[in-house]
Amino acid sequence: MQSEVPSQSFVWGVLAPRFQSELTLQRSEIWRRSGLLEEYGGPADGDMYRERELNALIEALCGLLVQGVIREVEDRAGRQSVTTSIDGKIRQREAGQLFEFIETVIQPLNRYLTTELRRKPLSASRLARFALDDRRRIARELKRSEARRLSAKSRFECQSLPG
Repeated sequence: MQSEVPSQSFVWGVLAPRFQSELTLQRSEIWRRSGLLEEYGGPADGDMYRERELNALIEALCGLLVQGVIREVEDRAGRQSVTTSIDGKIRQREAGQLFEFIETVIQPLNRYLTTELRRKPLSASRLARFALDDRRRIARELKRSEARRLSAKSRFECQSLPG
């Protein structure tokens, strides 16, 4: 049995601060897994600029988690079943920095989904695949856009040549 749809005031007034506080508790893990530790070369605590970056990241992640709740409630972020073998055969498992980062960040959302909405947790593997697919799609669109721009530019240059 699924619970009723949460109100907007509950989502933004209760869930958002809850997610933000849970993500704040994982500050150092998020700092490390997001790649900011390598980028900035040290821990965020005690450095005003690093802490500002980390706080902005946590705030953005919190917003994304709340959007995830809204999508899940509206059944737009449904889950697909993944067939796994029960007879001991090898199955695929996600790994890597992006997967670990997503896995860390979605913990507050999954806790809410499973305990309060009585829904299945989101899969970090699936979200990583979506993120990579989205990245590939955006890269393809950028290439097409650049190719169209260059094509239009060369046509313009050919038309403006004296001849």
